[in-house]
Amino acid sequence: MEGLPKLPGTPRATRCRRKPICGIGGELLNEDSIYFCTDQTDEVLYDPILTYGRVRHLPVKPFRPHFVLYDQKTLKFSAFFRQGVPESQKETFRDSGRLVRRGKIAKNCLGELYSWKDLNIGIDLEINGYVFHITDCDPFTKEFLLSNGIELNEMEFAPPDPAMNERSISARQSFKHHKMYPVAEDKLRKYLDMELSSAETSQYYSPRDLLVGGTIFVFGRKFLLLDCDQFTRRYYERVLKIIQPDAVRVKSPEPRTPKPTLPIYLGLGTPEDSIASHHSLVPRSPRKDVVTYLVNMNKHLRYGCVLDNAHPEDTIRKFVLSLSLADGTITIMESTIRNSGIRGGRFLSPTKVWKPDCDPNAPEYYTAKDFYIGAIIIVHAHRFRIVSSDLYVYRYMQAHPEMFSTSAIETVQAYLLAEGHLKEDLRQAIAEDCKRHPPEEVVDYAIEPRGIGEVDKRLENFTLEDAKKDEQIMAAAAARHDCPSPVIPDEEIKKGYHSNEHGELALQGQIEGDEVVRVGKSVRFDDQC
Repeated sequence: MEGLPKLPGTPRATRCRRKPICGIGGELLNEDSIYFCTDQTDEVLYDPILTYGRVRHLPVKPFRPHFVLYDQKTLKFSAFFRQGVPESQKETFRDSGRLVRRGKIAKNCLGELYSWKDLNIGIDLEINGYVFHITDCDPFTKEFLLSNGIELNEMEFAPPDPAMNERSISARQSFKHHKMYPVAEDKLRKYLDMELSSAETSQYYSPRDLLVGGTIFVFGRKFLLLDCDQFTRRYYERVLKIIQPDAVRVKSPEPRTPKPTLPIYLGLGTPEDSIASHHSLVPRSPRKDVVTYLVNMNKHLRYGCVLDNAHPEDTIRKFVLSLSLADGTITIMESTIRNSGIRGGRFLSPTKVWKPDCDPNAPEYYTAKDFYIGAIIIVHAHRFRIVSSDLYVYRYMQAHPEMFSTSAIETVQAYLLAEGHLKEDLRQAIAEDCKRHPPEEVVDYAIEPRGIGEVDKRLENFTLEDAKKDEQIMAAAAARHDCPSPVIPDEEIKKGYHSNEHGELALQGQIEGDEVVRVGKSVRFDDQC
């Protein structure tokens, strides 16, 4: 057994047995009591208190904080203050009640606070602009201050209050009512005017007082009698022998419905959103003109503009302003300029732009009629001057002349003529003029002048240099083949995706004609016209 390992369940030779402490039911055993002690001189069982008694210690008061020590203890002083009331013989409007609320009161400008040690009889105490003079205190306050070593001054009497005296006198006299009319003993007395009761009233309204067109007083209000029924008229005529007047016709005021005032625009969303939310409890989006949107979908008027300001670094900046005819929004894009630090890109997202100095509650927006060559457009404190436009703007102006002024159309027309974009219109105008005036009907204008025609108007801005350029182009076209249409195979186009050779070949073919065949590229011309 000695060589066996100490495994669970293996008995041990040196096991200790413990005697039970409690018996059946959890009660202590009698064997463990002092009666069964073998050694009577055991030190554990010896108690010196049985011989000498207990040690008496001095009583120590328990610690109590100051807020517990002074809890529910209030010092009460009697004081008064003087306050002048200008232009008033009696203080009838003096504030009464609590003047100073419970709290900490500052004693001086250094931030020190008043304490109970600073209070005494006969001193002045300034609180919230009032100077209180302490005259007396209650017995508890006297006992408390004397127990803490504070000597109290002698008690003082408060001066009489004229307002309170007058109030007490009037209160005593208000219960005495003298109903005698003669003055007794030649002394002036005050009498109280009594209102007449219902028993003392002698005059009442009778049927004779109620006539159409008359006025009666009921509880201090005037009532106008307008009309009466037929029974009342017959009664007055038969019994009282009084004929009631005709009914009084009163023109009733026209019913008017107050118009609700629109709220002020607060800058949240758009003014249209604010107005739509004002007319209904549930916020609704503003209505859109669907017909105008569908008719003018994908129609934009493009203008070129520059900044019109005094900053020299902005003179090279160029912008493209696009006006959407569908919803009236304006988009501004800035062109990129190399080696200038201007990255370009979107300058203004599609937004409706207000006109300057307009009412923010009912704003006016820029429309198509406000854009022309030379116009100044202010967009969020930026001044833009329109300097160019595309051909579609002029075509749209021709199709809708009622939307634009004559000067606006002329500015766009003059710009496009100077740029050479209306040559086809000039040819058509010349052809129409020739049809109107055949050669046999040509009149000598030197002898018989005529008015300025459409051709003359369009030729005002057509310069001589443009005419010379047209002549040179026509002469070069006549010298070349009648129809030099270059045809480049698809293989050559695929090879030249990353180069500009096919473009150069096409340009060279248009200029040199048949000499392009000498180049080592497979380029041919289609001569079939």
